[in-house]
Amino acid sequence: KPPAMLTDTARIEAEMDRIDASVRALRQADAGAKVPRSFMTKDALREKMVADFAKDFTPEDARDEERVYEAFGLWRHGDDLYAMYVNMLTDGVAGYFDDETNEIVLISDAGFGANEQASYAHESMHALQFARYDIRGLGFNDQTAESDPEKFTGIQALIEGEASLVGNLWQERTFQFDDQLDYWKQNLWILADTYYLLEYPPVLLNAFLFPYSEGESFVKSLYDEGGWA
Repeated sequence: KPPAMLTDTARIEAEMDRIDASVRALRQADAGAKVPRSFMTKDALREKMVADFAKDFTPEDARDEERVYEAFGLWRHGDDLYAMYVNMLTDGVAGYFDDETNEIVLISDAGFGANEQASYAHESMHALQFARYDIRGLGFNDQTAESDPEKFTGIQALIEGEASLVGNLWQERTFQFDDQLDYWKQNLWILADTYYLLEYPPVLLNAFLFPYSEGESFVKSLYDEGGWA
């Protein structure tokens, strides 16, 4: 049967409130007032990402990067880096926390199901991070990204690693069998639509996934040693 999806606004808001409370309890931290939440369709996300991306990164910039990758044998001649970036930032994204508007945005065309709940838990942790800590002062800002990209990536990995660990712990402790089954059903459908991303050059995939995979491994090693202390 199809995965269960909430579509009633009041029920979705109540479920988001419940997830917020669970995430804060799990992380043993509070963030005060809840942040605004909204949904965005995949098409709307693509329009936004194309517009936002064009402000800081042009097709000419992408071609410069392609030539660098090609020089090191990391790029297939003829691949379109700019289009790949846009695809990864739309088809590869389930939600995001906008730290400028202080808003959680979930990407969904159908409602609030198990996959959206798991994504929301991840983004709820981001909201908690930005409420409790001076994330920009830590170095997560445009200036650091430009002057010291390795430092910026390390900070990003710490931020995404904590959110990924908390999100996965929340899912393990919250989902029942039917929830987990619905989650994997949704993700199999998503994989069928986005499988092409796995065929992108490894240098691009590794850069995209590093903050999540390696970041979570690092944060988990600290968590395993001393919890959230």
